[in-house]
Amino acid sequence: MGAMSGLDDAVAAKACTGRLVAMAVEEMTKQADLVREVQEPCSAVLVAMGGWHIDRVTDALMLKFQPSHVPHVFTVSTLDGLARAHPTESLPYLKQVLETMVANIRYSVTCLYLRAQPISLA
Repeated sequence: MGAMSGLDDAVAAKACTGRLVAMAVEEMTKQADLVREVQEPCSAVLVAMGGWHIDRVTDALMLKFQPSHVPHVFTVSTLDGLARAHPTESLPYLKQVLETMVANIRYSVTCLYLRAQPISLA
């Protein structure tokens, strides 16, 4: 019975971790405006959790960091914090993050270029 209880505890801890990561990401990105009183602590929690659950934290952040969409400032900031605090653990995600960043830069440049072009009605 002790082994089953330990298994139940592990499953409960994993579920709790997933909910906590999802809640922190959601609260951090809920408002487009900067609300540092909310967003900085959420980012700090995610960076701290990255030491034990880098895969869950990075996967949750990458859901909010998609190509051809302007990412929330704190999404990028938190990915930066993860890479600084946990460089070895973050390394497997580097290619995905950089590819998305390049796609977002191209998207932003294209949008700026299109806005700068005068519209011809003739």
